[in-house]
Amino acid sequence: MQQNSSITDKVQATLGALLILCVVLNFSNVVARYGFNTGLFGIEELQVYLLVGISFFGAVVVSWRREHLRMDALVGYMRPRPRRAVSVLEELAMAGLLGFAAVQSSRYTWQMVQINRKSDMMEIPMWIPHGCVTVSLALMALLAVYRLVAERAAVSTPLAADAKDPADEVPL
Repeated sequence: MQQNSSITDKVQATLGALLILCVVLNFSNVVARYGFNTGLFGIEELQVYLLVGISFFGAVVVSWRREHLRMDALVGYMRPRPRRAVSVLEELAMAGLLGFAAVQSSRYTWQMVQINRKSDMMEIPMWIPHGCVTVSLALMALLAVYRLVAERAAVSTPLAADAKDPADEVPL
């Protein structure tokens, strides 16, 4: 995949701006608390929800770019066929686990919608932060499925010592 993908770059920039917003909110709350002996109502709560969203959508960007932490020291020494098999097993595990987590998360999110649960301080509908988790888990699971399909399509091509990831050719 292209390392400088325009969509992932825009998502990353947005997440970075949200992180800067969290820092500004935190600093403002510190100034209000220690400078004026008052706190900003619900700022900590908003920061927590923003950081959850930043973390989970950041994980989608990292997964798309294949920059997530991996234990691949031995994989680098493998021949192309075993390396491809490990890649398929990795994507199967990711698709299965993330898919399962996305389904469970969606059930919980739906419960938040049904009971109209809102956060304690700012009364943010709780389906919003939980929905962010659900969407990001689902996106990562779909990405793993996409890579499995791309890997399957690449099986018919001859293997080369420097075989590229078939998903590298698809821009986002």
